[in-house]
Amino acid sequence: MKKRIYVVLFIILLSLILISVRGGKASYCVFYAAVIIPLMSLVYLIRVYLKFKLYQSIDNKTVVKGDRVNYTFDISNEDIITYTSIKVEFETDKTVIDDFDTDKVYSLLPGQKVSHHTTLYCKYCGQYDIGIKYASIRDYLNLFLFHYKVDTMIRVKVLPRIITLDRLSLAFDESDDKVNIGTHGGGQRLDNQMRNYMPGDSAKMIHYKASARQNKLFSRQYADEPKRRVRVVLDNYIKSDDELTGIIVRDKLTEAVLSIAQYYYRNNAGVDIFYDEDGLVCTSVYDQNTFNKFYTICSDGFKVSKRPFEYMLDTLSPDGRSDYIVLTSNLTDGTFVKCCNLISTGSNVNILYVGDDDISGLSGINQYIRLVKAGLNDEIEGVLTI
Repeated sequence: MKKRIYVVLFIILLSLILISVRGGKASYCVFYAAVIIPLMSLVYLIRVYLKFKLYQSIDNKTVVKGDRVNYTFDISNEDIITYTSIKVEFETDKTVIDDFDTDKVYSLLPGQKVSHHTTLYCKYCGQYDIGIKYASIRDYLNLFLFHYKVDTMIRVKVLPRIITLDRLSLAFDESDDKVNIGTHGGGQRLDNQMRNYMPGDSAKMIHYKASARQNKLFSRQYADEPKRRVRVVLDNYIKSDDELTGIIVRDKLTEAVLSIAQYYYRNNAGVDIFYDEDGLVCTSVYDQNTFNKFYTICSDGFKVSKRPFEYMLDTLSPDGRSDYIVLTSNLTDGTFVKCCNLISTGSNVNILYVGDDDISGLSGINQYIRLVKAGLNDEIEGVLTI
């Protein structure tokens, strides 16, 4: 297109030289043609821009990530002149359009309308615009290009998937020091009380020292050690200047926290989930009902925290009876050290890092932390089941 403009400018310049040197009707004809024809093309393009019509629609504006939904768009020429060289540009970073040639160029006769019916699916959960972003309109001579910006892009709410995991790479197991969670049964039995001896009690249950002191038989009373709780710390401080990167990070963190919550409650172990919304918020998931409520929170979208992740780690109150799964996209030396400090309270810590930064230097800081990385192009299901 630029080459054609340069050619027109060259012809105008050459015709001016000829007019100044030789004059004559031919020189003037070339000059006027080189000026008037591009102006007519520009006027034509402005008219098309003002008269062109584009409509688009979708069956449902609330969809589940990855589920296909019917999509329709119409372009029409309601003018008395022919429109040529019209191309629609889709939002393809967040969606995939099925069975459609994105390079197709349309020409519309007066009164003609073109409709296209297809399906699409959204690649990430969240709320964003999809469909046609703009239409590229060119004149007959391909000298000028206008972008017809679409004011009616479709705003959709994309719900996160629920990924059912049979195994979890971030789960704590018997080989981890101090770990004893519900998925592995109860803890050790503690001798913390005694009661009067009852006929039928085993001789091993008799508390001989207390019986000798009181001159009366007492039996030991055992209680199960409380199960260790799992706490999931979700870092919803999304630090990204790129909108698409922020959407991808939120998508992976949301699917990860939902998958982990479902994994634990399906294995009869509750989980406490912490995140920041103008203060530390804790949500407990231990059955289908509480999971559904937490899914609604995730579907509505977490409010992006305004405070760095270190704030959350500083406001946690570790008690030594809980183990931590940390989900973050902001893994620095400082945050990693704070995670390591949780170990000194008697907790175990596993970390899922979402991002493309090199974290190989961090993984060797503490041998007791399991560090798993999910790149922006990785499927979170595969990462969580490694």
